Amino acid sequence: MAIFCFTRRSQRGLKPMGWMMLAVAIWTVGYAGLIVTTDSALLYAWHLLRGLGIVTVPTFWLLFVLRLSGYTRWLNRQFYWLLAVEPVVTFLLLITNERHGWISRGYLWESALPFAPHRVVQYGPWFVVNLVYDIGLMLAGVLVLLLVQRRRASMPRQYVGMILMGIMIAGVASLLSIMQIRILWMDPMPFGFLLVGIIAVWGVTIYRFFDLSSMAHNMLVTRLEDGVIVLDGGQRVVDVNPAAMRVLGCSAANQCIGRPLQAILPKWNALEPGLMEPAACVEAILGEPGRFFELRVIPLNVAQEKAGKLLVIHDITERKQVEQALRLSSEYNRALIEHSPVGISVRDRLGRLLSYNQAWKQIWAMPDEAIADDMNRERQELVFDRRDSYLGDYLPEVERVYRQGGSAHLPELKTRGVRPGAAEWVSQYFYAIQDANGVVDRVVILTEDITHRKRITDELRESQASYQMLIESLGEGICIVDGDEKFLFANPACEAIFGVSTGQLVGQDIHNFTDDENYAAIRLQTVLRRRGEKSTYQPEIIRPDGQRRRLLVTATPSFTKDKQFIGAFAILTDITDLKQAETRLRWSNERLQRQNDLLAQILAVGDFLRLHQDTSAALTEVVNAARQALGFDVVVLNLLDPQTGKYSVHVFAGLSDEGQRVLAGATYAKDEIERIMRDEFRQGRCYFIPAGCLDWEREFPGPTFDPLEADPHWSKPDAADAWDPQDALFVPIELRQGEIVGLLWVDAPQTGRRPDADTLRALEIFANQVAVAIENARLFSQVQHLAIVDDLTGLYNRRGLFELGNREVERARRFDRPLAALFLDIDHFRDFNNRYSHAVGDQVLRSVVDCCRSSVRVIDLVARYGGEEFIILLLETDLDVACHVAERLRNNVEAMRVKTGCGELGVTISIGVTALTSEIPDLAALLDRANRAEHRAKDAGRNCVSVIT
Repeated sequence: MAIFCFTRRSQRGLKPMGWMMLAVAIWTVGYAGLIVTTDSALLYAWHLLRGLGIVTVPTFWLLFVLRLSGYTRWLNRQFYWLLAVEPVVTFLLLITNERHGWISRGYLWESALPFAPHRVVQYGPWFVVNLVYDIGLMLAGVLVLLLVQRRRASMPRQYVGMILMGIMIAGVASLLSIMQIRILWMDPMPFGFLLVGIIAVWGVTIYRFFDLSSMAHNMLVTRLEDGVIVLDGGQRVVDVNPAAMRVLGCSAANQCIGRPLQAILPKWNALEPGLMEPAACVEAILGEPGRFFELRVIPLNVAQEKAGKLLVIHDITERKQVEQALRLSSEYNRALIEHSPVGISVRDRLGRLLSYNQAWKQIWAMPDEAIADDMNRERQELVFDRRDSYLGDYLPEVERVYRQGGSAHLPELKTRGVRPGAAEWVSQYFYAIQDANGVVDRVVILTEDITHRKRITDELRESQASYQMLIESLGEGICIVDGDEKFLFANPACEAIFGVSTGQLVGQDIHNFTDDENYAAIRLQTVLRRRGEKSTYQPEIIRPDGQRRRLLVTATPSFTKDKQFIGAFAILTDITDLKQAETRLRWSNERLQRQNDLLAQILAVGDFLRLHQDTSAALTEVVNAARQALGFDVVVLNLLDPQTGKYSVHVFAGLSDEGQRVLAGATYAKDEIERIMRDEFRQGRCYFIPAGCLDWEREFPGPTFDPLEADPHWSKPDAADAWDPQDALFVPIELRQGEIVGLLWVDAPQTGRRPDADTLRALEIFANQVAVAIENARLFSQVQHLAIVDDLTGLYNRRGLFELGNREVERARRFDRPLAALFLDIDHFRDFNNRYSHAVGDQVLRSVVDCCRSSVRVIDLVARYGGEEFIILLLETDLDVACHVAERLRNNVEAMRVKTGCGELGVTISIGVTALTSEIPDLAALLDRANRAEHRAKDAGRNCVSVIT
């Protein structure tokens, strides 16, 4: 038994028991030697060995009881030395007993065998002292056991009773030994103490009482990230956690505790009326500006009476900042439209004005009463009146947009006479927005005032006419150059063009006024003139002042009578300003066109997503709209499942019953899709795979369905661009991060022809709309998920626990089903953070979470309650089964080793178990009872399971 205890000495409590059993063994061996030995020398040795065991057994007994009962604060070095004094003195007196007789007098070495001589021993005075000392140690151990059983009830009564019975037997055996009464010719004392050791080791092994020290410490409130303030009935602060102290600006708890709440939170009187209901909460600014907090009051009831309040302060600054950013973004977009230089107006399909911006009002010089009349008048049909006469020949095209949809661009419209003060020239873009049935719902009109641009264009035209007149009247630059590009003649206009004074241009080489690139181009023109060709080109010259000028040169070759080339006659026009104006005008037109197109697309997509908040409904509408707008009989949206990594049909439009049967439940591996996404098939973002370019059976093993081959009435048109049943067209659904989450597949065009570039661009727009809907749904799901999930462990946080746990409690009550709760806490978790690091502490937390997940079912709810405390709700589980689950979980955690940078670390947990009963009103009460059970497990020494029925 001593060897058994020493092999498990890492378990606190068994080490002193091992020494006690070793002392009993020495005592027993010494006594056995006295029984079988008759030699005087050996009898003396066996007598000393037996005495060594006798004097040490009571000491080790007391140490064992103190360790077992949890009174470890007594076990220090001074206490050990104090206990060792009497046994050492007694053993030394036993060795020298022949000289002084303090232990025994007239002692005769005897044999316990029936035939051996027997003689009564006369005990000395120190024997009585040792006897009293040993009895005192034994009784002290018994008293400690009784106190532990009475105060803590941490050991079973059967176990304590068996130990006490063993002590009584050992006491009777000791009394018989002192009276020198033998049983079967043997001393009963060693066998009595052997029985006590057997009972103690059995109890420690079975009940696992290794350390019952009471070191309970509540880590919940102090480790919460949310502020917690406990108030009594008089609104005075009873307790406050560090998070609340930081919010209130208190450096120490004594600055808050005992003071009225309104003294440390001046806004309390204004906030309290909004917090009268238990579930109510308010938002407020506490402490430093720019930080927002959510306050919630929870009543604290004692014996069905209100005893105080629990004020929970949650920091919502980040959430408010996100809301403010969204609001600013919405205001920015609204301001962008409102302050856009382009007039924006929206009319319904009957032409009634719905909305407009200030630019539109200024362009048309519309008074408020005219706008009100336009917005309020009732129309039964689309009518164009005198105000629309400026449309002229474009009127049928605009009417088509109102009636059939689509768009129309009217680049130049003269509006003179429509209304005084209105723009004289405008450029308009009509864009129809259709509903799900393809009916025009409204028309967006972008109007740009191009009066100033038109005037500049007219001025440029007048300038060109003036230049022509000057050329005809010899007002242009005129020069004559020889075959080597040297000036022979130049008029004043030409000299002004080159920026030189009168008479300074003649005799100079044209190379002096240009760079090498332009000079090479001029020499190429000279080669043409040598062949007798007249040439017009636009070289760039560099004037002496550094200015670069662009010239329009018309050169005519000059020959002698014998056909020898002698030079050229050239007319020069400085077109630098014209070129710059044309460049600015072209850039301005392109820029405005891009803005118009982009703004129209933003309005259409924004209006669509605003009307469809539900993701599934939005995707369905996008697919139906793509089918109607693009003219395809079949449109299928396949989405990627992130868990399986496969694509599957999510939404479809126009698919026949046979097609639905073939594609129902069909999945496509990601590599199968990527295999056909080749650059040779790519057209923009779309992939068009012509018939015969891909072996579908070999390169795409997934199920396919062709609606044209399944249609007996379909026949392929006789055209070069006819759609073949083996043709395939799809576009990947790509998010902004480049992640492909789906495919939009179209088939069976109603025209029977392959789509053009405009159709492909429109298909990409519909794919972008799908991506926007999926991205919005993903962002919303992430926000919802982050609100209820702990970011370190991946478990539900306290908010998620109460949202899901309350449902399970209600369901268990409604259907009268069992429900159990486990409240577990990592033992001495602070030591991991303080001794190693918080990173090691995080590793321990994650390892315990992984062990909890693997030890319970998938349907069970595991949540992080706070700090190192966790909650497990066992669904459809009664109390007995919950106790087995808790014990299994505790064993699994105890057997686990956490590999860290500081080596492998062992972890233990304490678990409180309870079950839902009719007396428990809600989830909070159930968790409170489980928490109390967990505290009992802490008081019982940790690494154990405690149950409250």
